[in-house]
Amino acid sequence: MGTLFFRQSELEKRLDFFKDFRLNKKKKIYAWLVISSILLGGLCFLLVTSYLGTRAEYARVCSIQEAVRSELLLSQQKAKSLFLVKQANETLKKIITKERVHDERAQNVLEVLQAITKTIPEQTWLEKISFNKRSFRGDKKMKNRVALEGCSLSEKQVSAFHKKLEGASVLCDCQLAQLTRKADRAKFVFVGWLRC
Repeated sequence: MGTLFFRQSELEKRLDFFKDFRLNKKKKIYAWLVISSILLGGLCFLLVTSYLGTRAEYARVCSIQEAVRSELLLSQQKAKSLFLVKQANETLKKIITKERVHDERAQNVLEVLQAITKTIPEQTWLEKISFNKRSFRGDKKMKNRVALEGCSLSEKQVSAFHKKLEGASVLCDCQLAQLTRKADRAKFVFVGWLRC
């Protein structure tokens, strides 16, 4: 019985060993599952953290993009309004230039009328005064040409008027372009240039 008992105790030891081994195997599996769970949890934590960080960065980039877009729209509106202001400014410059030219012409007309009033002899009258821009003696610069059409009772008065016009300070190169005699009148056309 002793040997049997020995064998039985030895068997029990061996059974205990196998039980421990099975328990250890279960413990190892549990340990492996716990470690795997912790690693998976850590990996999930890292993935979620990086996802949230990426999402926050994306939101920041989107807000910057929206700010840039609104600045761009404001800049485009300012550029459009500046373009409209520039067009209005150019239009005003044209109007002012036309007004200056008109004022210069009006001033020239007044000077010519004053000079003619001082130089016109008695029994001579003007029927028409015209101003137009022409090239003076082949010059590229355009000047105001003046044409005076009128009548006088004698050719002598026309000649006196011509001499006075040549001496006038507002006209230069004044010439008698046409002289016709009709019954009791002499019709004349003087052509000259305004002095600049």
